[in-house]
Amino acid sequence: MKALDLSKYILIKAEMLDKPISNFQLQQILYIIQKYFLLNDKYAFLEYFYAWRIGPVIPRVYCEFSYHAERPIKIAHFTKPLVVLPFVPDFKDAVNVIIEKCCQLRPVEMQKITCCDAGAWERVYDRGRGLKQEIPYLMIKTEKCKSDIIDIFNIF
Repeated sequence: MKALDLSKYILIKAEMLDKPISNFQLQQILYIIQKYFLLNDKYAFLEYFYAWRIGPVIPRVYCEFSYHAERPIKIAHFTKPLVVLPFVPDFKDAVNVIIEKCCQLRPVEMQKITCCDAGAWERVYDRGRGLKQEIPYLMIKTEKCKSDIIDIFNIF
C-alpha cells in the first residue's frame, strides 16, 4: 500500500461523511493510521513521515494536495481520476473506524495526538533543529502520548 493511495481513500471517505478535510488533517489522519498499525506490528504503508514545522508530514502526499492550501480538499477539484486500490477487509475496517473518529475531531485535537509532548515528532523536530528529518517508525510506535480527547488506538 502506498500512502498516496491510502490518502485518496481517506479523502473519499471523509467527503462521504460530509467532513472534507484539509491537507494538514490528511497528514494527521495518515499518522494516526500508521501509529495504529505499528502498535499492531504492521505497516499501513512504507513511506516515512518527516518532521515539518506543522507536524509529521509525508512530503509526496503533502505536495500532491498542496494546491488546496489550508482549504478542505474536495474530490470534485481533482483533474485526474481517483483510483483507489482494494483493501484487505480487516485493514479497511480499521482504517474506516479511524477516519470516522478523526473526522469528528478538530485539527487541534488531532494535533494533540500527532505532536504530543515528548512524542516522536517533537523529539525529532526538536524546536526546529530536526526540521525535515525522518521520523523513525520505532519512535512512532513507542511514543507515549496522553490525550484526554479520545483514546483513538482502542478502536475495536
